[in-house]
Amino acid sequence: MGNVFARKKIFKWSIRGFSSIENNIKSGYYSGYFEAKGYRWRLKLVVSSEDKTSYLRLGLCLDVSSLPPPVTLKVDYKLGIYDELHGNHKWEKGKNYFAPGYTCWSLSMMPIKTFKSRANGFLINDDCFLSAEVTNASPVVRHIGASECSFVPKQMISYSNRWTIRNFSTIQKPISSEVFEAGRLKWHLALEKTVDFIVLCLKLDQYTIKPPNSAENVKFALHVMDQVEGNHKNLLSGQHAFSSKINSVGWQKVLHLEDLQNPSNGFLVNDTCIIVASVTVLGLSTYHDVLLSHYDPF
Repeated sequence: MGNVFARKKIFKWSIRGFSSIENNIKSGYYSGYFEAKGYRWRLKLVVSSEDKTSYLRLGLCLDVSSLPPPVTLKVDYKLGIYDELHGNHKWEKGKNYFAPGYTCWSLSMMPIKTFKSRANGFLINDDCFLSAEVTNASPVVRHIGASECSFVPKQMISYSNRWTIRNFSTIQKPISSEVFEAGRLKWHLALEKTVDFIVLCLKLDQYTIKPPNSAENVKFALHVMDQVEGNHKNLLSGQHAFSSKINSVGWQKVLHLEDLQNPSNGFLVNDTCIIVASVTVLGLSTYHDVLLSHYDPF
């Protein structure tokens, strides 16, 4: 076997005694490494079956140790088998992305019967000559995406907490409720009175979730209570992912002071209003960065 390492533009791989390795190439038979475009490569010879026909495939494989992370290579190349009788190559062209996890791409060259037929000149006296040329290897930015895995409890329980705010007219700075527990986590409400509105927030009071890069998915609803009719007015509701980085939701205007102070609404009675928080923990999610797949299947 010759040309196990070369620095030439075209890498040539000669195999003397093809029949002795024929049974091994079903799982892949490799050349030595060669350099092209500043990276290290090798060829892979394999036989695959398609529609009950065996095909000879030739692959180009990248040595990822020569690829600085997080670079992805966009590669144009061609692989060939030399026809000794007619003095020319049968070339197949490829264009693929190479990166960790996507290091080897193969091309279907020809049916194995065609390759072994002496009349075609590809296998003469049990010898064959394979070639590879990397015509372009351009580094590109790897596209990063996100992966989420959600752990959902078998039973979701909705927790409700009532916050009674007395002497509402005397409030001049932000205030907080007492801490309450819902879904094994601790929470509190925060309220601020502006000139015309009240601002409300639900905050995760104690964050002890492990592992990092995780968040609690929570469905919540904040209401102000009609103390006359016993009804609730929804102020803020939705679903939110609470984490160590984003541990609150709200801090927005939720009710005009005129509506709160209107006696017909029953929201403010004897200078007291009641805020009700409903919290349902939907589960824990973990997040990871992933390489978005823009590669062709092998």
